[in-house]
Amino acid sequence: MIDPSEKELVQIPASHVLEELGWRTYYAWNNEVLGPAGSLGRSSTEEVLLARYFKEAMKRLNPWMKARQMEEAISAMRFHSVTDSLLATNEKKYDYIRNGISVTVPDPSGGTTTKKAMLIDFRHPERDDFLAVMEPWLGSKAYNRRADMVGFVNGIPLIFFEFKRPDVPVENAYKDNYTDYQKSVPQLFYYNAFSILSNGLSARVGTLGSSWKFFGEWKHLKENDESQVELSRMLKGMCNKENLLDLVENFILYDRSNGGVAKILAHNHQFLGVNEAFEAYKQRKLRDGKLGVFWHTQGSGKSYSMVFLTKKILRVLGGSPTFLLLTDRDDLNDQLADTFEGCGLLTNKEKKESMPSSGKRLIAMLRQNKTFIFSLIQKFNQPDAEPIHTDHDILVISDEAHRTQYGVFAENMMRLLPDASRIGFTGTPLFKFDNITARTFGDYVSIYDFRSALEDHATVPLYYENRGEEILHLENPDMTDELISVLDDPKLAENERARESLARHIKKEVHILMAKPRLEAIARDFVDHYSFHFGEGKAMFVALNRVAAVKMYELVQKYWLDKIAALEKETPEKEEDKDALARRISWMKTTEMHVIISPSQNEAEYFKEWDIDILPYRELLNNHMDDLKKDFKDRNHPFRVAFVCDMWLTGFNVKSLTWLYMDKPMKAHNLMQAIARANRVDDGKENGVIIDYVGILKPLLKALNDYAFRPGSTGEDVVKDIKKLKERVLALLDEAEEELSEAGYGLDRILGAKDFSIVEEMKNAADILCRNIPVMKKFLQTAGSLKRLSRYLDKDSVTAHDRDRIGAVLGISRLLQPKKKNEDFTEFKRKIQDVMDKNIHMGVREGDGTNARISLSSIDFDKLDNEYMSRRQRVLRLEAIKAGMRENILRMIAANPNDIRQELYAKLQEIITGYNDQKNEAVLRQEYEELLRLAEAMTKEEKRFSREGFENEDELAVYDILVYKKDLTPGDIKKIKKCAKDITAVIHKKLSEMDHWKEKEQTREDMKYAIRNTLAPDVPESYDWDDVQHLTQRLYEHAYRHY
Repeated sequence: MIDPSEKELVQIPASHVLEELGWRTYYAWNNEVLGPAGSLGRSSTEEVLLARYFKEAMKRLNPWMKARQMEEAISAMRFHSVTDSLLATNEKKYDYIRNGISVTVPDPSGGTTTKKAMLIDFRHPERDDFLAVMEPWLGSKAYNRRADMVGFVNGIPLIFFEFKRPDVPVENAYKDNYTDYQKSVPQLFYYNAFSILSNGLSARVGTLGSSWKFFGEWKHLKENDESQVELSRMLKGMCNKENLLDLVENFILYDRSNGGVAKILAHNHQFLGVNEAFEAYKQRKLRDGKLGVFWHTQGSGKSYSMVFLTKKILRVLGGSPTFLLLTDRDDLNDQLADTFEGCGLLTNKEKKESMPSSGKRLIAMLRQNKTFIFSLIQKFNQPDAEPIHTDHDILVISDEAHRTQYGVFAENMMRLLPDASRIGFTGTPLFKFDNITARTFGDYVSIYDFRSALEDHATVPLYYENRGEEILHLENPDMTDELISVLDDPKLAENERARESLARHIKKEVHILMAKPRLEAIARDFVDHYSFHFGEGKAMFVALNRVAAVKMYELVQKYWLDKIAALEKETPEKEEDKDALARRISWMKTTEMHVIISPSQNEAEYFKEWDIDILPYRELLNNHMDDLKKDFKDRNHPFRVAFVCDMWLTGFNVKSLTWLYMDKPMKAHNLMQAIARANRVDDGKENGVIIDYVGILKPLLKALNDYAFRPGSTGEDVVKDIKKLKERVLALLDEAEEELSEAGYGLDRILGAKDFSIVEEMKNAADILCRNIPVMKKFLQTAGSLKRLSRYLDKDSVTAHDRDRIGAVLGISRLLQPKKKNEDFTEFKRKIQDVMDKNIHMGVREGDGTNARISLSSIDFDKLDNEYMSRRQRVLRLEAIKAGMRENILRMIAANPNDIRQELYAKLQEIITGYNDQKNEAVLRQEYEELLRLAEAMTKEEKRFSREGFENEDELAVYDILVYKKDLTPGDIKKIKKCAKDITAVIHKKLSEMDHWKEKEQTREDMKYAIRNTLAPDVPESYDWDDVQHLTQRLYEHAYRHY
């Protein structure tokens, strides 16, 4: 009989695939013997670096190493600074893994120097050791976890695997296990390259620090093969020895270009595409310098692909090539250079020196041997310059190649650099008539189209809604091809007067688009629509021209204030409606909006003709453009709406941009570039929405047919009508109702209830679901999707009955997730505390006034059941108790992570895990009794600071650190307590004197010295100087973590 377990259906088949790929495998659970001579050579479960295999590899790869140098390397690999984040530690270990560890060696003069010891042979996989260990125990002081599988290369744990049964969503592996491991066994992730989560049928891969949204699939082994999402395909694509070493060496980045640090692993399409381009570069002489066109659709990470390509060429092929990266706009050039700087390929100083200020400076730089040059194609403006022939390779990388390869500048470049190799990156395909791009670069080297990006979750779905006709109460004028062509010509982007001149013969249409009543109607609708969807992402309004952008901004400002005033007069009856209204008003009051338009000559006079004073707008843009870019990219910054006409429509990526309001006729690749502003992946973002005020549907469908690149496509299944979203929401609603029915509850019971009985019925539904864990998990998954998607619908999109159904489903799901409520105890938790206060009595053992214990015989369980544990909702109440206790113990650990509290948390987790499936009456009673006993122990520990004679938890935490020796006398304890109070006072005094003390080395040292100088004279005589040094470091680390 087939065992339908996670082990049999996923884990063991995964190990078989790895064995086929040449890995060794070992099943550790109940088999591993600890100790230096044990199964894996681990002395304890806390060891995640397998020293035995690590030493063997170092000796094999570095024959010159001695035992002392190996210990030096192991010590460096194991060390981590308490002040470093987990990601910072991971970045340092990655540098060791990729570039080797410096160890001390003697030099000829009799002194010492350092030499790099290689940890992995990236060129010869046969010299490396690949080991997959199934179900090893991994531990820390507080926790013990049994990992599903860990992949080691030369003893280094590079891959973390988490598996689920095929009927369990893969996302559960992320939420329930992956995030827990980072907290409970953080040392496992010091070395982690990436993590694979799978239920066998589906698999996702991601890096440390990535949210679930950024865990991607690995569907292809080659670009044109049939896509598959199962685990087997991912293992063969990523754990093949050559591919794994290639990924680790060349396809991991730590990007700082957006402020913080993000660890980036190449997506499947980037890995395959960049390797195709890399092979083309190796054959550049045979290809006459034409490496091809790299067509990866907008939003799929072309800038990172350029980084990966140049990084691999430098690393693998060596030499001293020059990479000339070309764009056609300053903002694109700056952004591309910022990405290369942020990913560590050049410093800020090098970046500035790599951006020529003129055509002559560009030529001079090309004659030198600079690694990177970032330039506009327009700087090839020296037609008489002599062709450049160098003794080093030059690779021209053209961004948006479909635009940069036309005209005199491109011709000048080709003549000036006859020996250079060329590759064109573009987000749009080549057409039959596009002979110039094909002639410059050759045929496609890699293709990743719009539809593929959507299917791979590299971009989010887009929905389309036409609101123009509804607002204006008239049919939008048909925008002729002539109008679209004139207004969309890139040559006119910076010449407003020429655009107006060429539009005279279509003057009627322009006047309609610019008519004041029309703009007013659109502005009112924008305010109503966007403010209704408050908190659901940022917005960009694309206006016809610069004047229209400013006019729209000013109208929206007026109607925005009017809307706030109207909302403040509303008086909802329901509490939840009052709360939602208050949040909406607060959000509107804090929202910032800005006009983002390019400058032009004599613009002050030009705008004056339209009764607009452009100077305040221009001063803001001139002085604060960098800040505006940064703020709009920051999902938490209140700059939420940008009014544009040309700027920011290409190459400016804002992940949190959800709403794109279109009031400008566009077509072809310009339209594709615009709508791609809304398709970036971001946390909490399910899709982007295009709101059409001008009638772009026909050119949109044509553009999609061209750029989706699938025969027979109409484009309608790539960007969907907003009605499709409604259909999906209603389907999810039906699924949720069926799941409730499967558990034994009918949604009609809530819909038919009134007043307080509505809440009571929701509690009943939640309690019934708690008794069937598999159905409850399915229901929560469905309710989560319903919540995320329904928020994109307008209030009138569904019937009142369906709104009630949505409210009922979401209400039940909230009751099932009490941990997501605010920090104050919920109603359930307050009632539980009341019960405990009335029914738990502290007795005293004979002869011991300090050791209180609970008297279970004094609890009247019948009374308890009658009061707050009614039979219908017993399971739900227990869930609330567990959530409350977990919240409480985590708060206690955050204040003072001593061994007692860690053991209490472990015991709570053990109780929760042990009773997770069976929910009959006997099991419920047993679980409840164990929780009561644990609650008594928690209460005792929570009040210990008072019993020990301290004023607060801070003093107790210091005391617990100081009391680390055995056999202390009562006199020693007394001294230590005084010392704990003094050190706590000193820490707080220093905190009051120093702002942001963690940010400067001097203030950090001041804190450490203050602790040591207070500690040294106060400790008992049994503590020597080594103890003082040790305790000073521990107390400093405590202060760093908690203040």
